[in-house]
Amino acid sequence: DEKTKLLEQARQGLEEDSKTLEHKVAERTVELLKTNERLQNEIKIRKEAEAQKETVILSLQKTIKAVKELKGLLPICAKCKKIRDDKGYWNQIESYIAQHTDAEFSHGICPECIEKLYGDENWYKKKT
Repeated sequence: DEKTKLLEQARQGLEEDSKTLEHKVAERTVELLKTNERLQNEIKIRKEAEAQKETVILSLQKTIKAVKELKGLLPICAKCKKIRDDKGYWNQIESYIAQHTDAEFSHGICPECIEKLYGDENWYKKKT
C-alpha cells in the first residue's frame, strides 16, 4: 500500500512537471514567434533601406559620369576672352569648355552688345 501511494505521488509529480514544462514550452514558443516576426520586419526594413541606398548610389554614379569639372586657374585674355591651354595655345572659350566638359553652346547677343554693335544702324533704329 505504501508503494502504491509513493507511485501515485510520483505519477502526480510527473504530471505536474509535465504540465509545467508544456506551459513553459508554450510560453517560449510564443516569445520566439514574436521575436521571429520582429526580426522578419527588421529584415524587410533593412532590405528596403538597402534598395534605396543602391538607387541613390546608382544615381550618384550616373551624375558623376555626366559631370566633367574644370579645375584650377584658366588664363583668359582680358580683351578677346580666349583661354590659354596647357600647351600654351590660345583657344576660343567655347571650344575650350566644350573640349573639357559636356557643355554645349548656343549663341545670342545681349541687349548691351546689340546696342553697341547696331545702335547707330538705320535698320536697327527702325526695329526699336
